[in-house]
Formats: sequence, C-alpha cells, structure tokens
Amino acid sequence: MQDLKPIKKAIILYAAVIVIEQLLNRPKSLSELSNEKFVIPKCSKSANDSARRLVEAASRYCKR
Repeated sequence: MQDLKPIKKAIILYAAVIVIEQLLNRPKSLSELSNEKFVIPKCSKSANDSARRLVEAASRYCKR
C-alpha cells in the first residue's frame, strides 16, 4: 500500500493542474461552453483565488 502513495499524490496534483488550467482558460462567451468545460466565475480575481486554494489544498494533502 505504501508503494501507491506517490502515485496517489501525483494523480491529485495532476487533477489540480487540470482544474487550474480550466479556471484560467475559460471561454469568453457562454456560447463557447460545452458539457466538457467548467463554469467558473467571470471575475478573474475569483478564479485566481479558486486556483490558489486548490493548489494549497492539494499540497497540504500531499504533505500528509
């Protein structure tokens, strides 16, 4: 089971990076949205806040 810890941490960090990319690369108009994209706040400050909190949570989890 210990052998799987690094893999689990890598998967969590990879997922965090994917979500952050979605937050930062949001479509400019709602017509560009599809089922595969995230709906995120219009405010870039709010998106950056979400990205920062996600990275902090992922790094805290991985330090356990």
